Amino acid sequence: MDGHDKDANNTQSNSANSNAQGIFSTPELTVDTENITPTNTEETKSRVASIFANTDAGRSAEQLNNAMSVNSQPVTEDVVINNGPRKRSKIPIIVAIVVLVLAAVGLTAYLIISSSAKDNSQSVNTTTNAKAQASFARYANYLLYGEEKDYLDDNFQLSRVYKIDEVLREPSEYSEYWNTLLDLLEKAVSDYRNVDSKDNSLLDFMVEYQQNVKLLNFVHKIADPSINDSLKKYISVGKDQGINDTLHIYAQLSESNFTPAQEYYDVVKNLYTTQFDLLAIYANYGCIIDDMINDVCADNLSTETQAQITELANKESNYQKELVEKYNSLILYIKNDCWRINQRFIALNSMENNEQ
Repeated sequence: MDGHDKDANNTQSNSANSNAQGIFSTPELTVDTENITPTNTEETKSRVASIFANTDAGRSAEQLNNAMSVNSQPVTEDVVINNGPRKRSKIPIIVAIVVLVLAAVGLTAYLIISSSAKDNSQSVNTTTNAKAQASFARYANYLLYGEEKDYLDDNFQLSRVYKIDEVLREPSEYSEYWNTLLDLLEKAVSDYRNVDSKDNSLLDFMVEYQQNVKLLNFVHKIADPSINDSLKKYISVGKDQGINDTLHIYAQLSESNFTPAQEYYDVVKNLYTTQFDLLAIYANYGCIIDDMINDVCADNLSTETQAQITELANKESNYQKELVEKYNSLILYIKNDCWRINQRFIALNSMENNEQ
């Protein structure tokens, strides 16, 4: 199609449009503006405002307006606009469920552990007696043989020379032996003290035995009574004070309930008293010269005085011998009580096995 055809069509279209009537050209469809009631009245505005106020947007606007106008002060808090019912958070419910689950797990674990601990406690109690016996056996073997073993497998032999006998012959040696010995005994007593089903009479026996061993160690360390040591004390403080000072050193023996220890103390007391009586005679006759007993002076004393000196000297010698006997008796009890305590352990373990 060329340009002429286009112009012809446009001309026809414009002619048709110009001849067409408007939509409201008929009288029936014409709006009478004079009869329309004005809508911009106060009643209409009030009705519209009431309707708007009951909507969500209206309520939100009112809250916003109130928040901004309170006391004419700047708003510093958050303005909450209620856009309808809020959903309740599920976090508290989840937390509560987790707490309940953890509580249930904790209670279950506690019951299991408590039951297990009770079972273990019962099993430990049945073996602790045996462990305490083994602990004491290590001490006893070290005392007797100088070695540590968990069992005492032989009987006491009176004529046998044990390790402790060798040690006591050398007062200045074996300090390491004594330290180890006392540590082993301390552990044995402590182990048995911790046994729930212990026999208190056996525990008392062991505690008393421990004290006796310490007394033996004390006697082992202290120097044997010597007339020369007593002479120095006599020259220094005199007879009565010299006796008191010397016996005070042995006070723990006199206060002990261990019969051999008390007997040892009694002999020590008689021995020192005799020595100071003898020194007093020499001093009265001027026979202590240059801190020594002068033999020439003593030989020139009267027969009666010399007889007194001889009697006291014999008594002093006899007490020395008796002191050795008491010392050996002290050692004998310490050795023999090892087997006595061990036999008590064996009897208790046998009773426990029968009860099971």
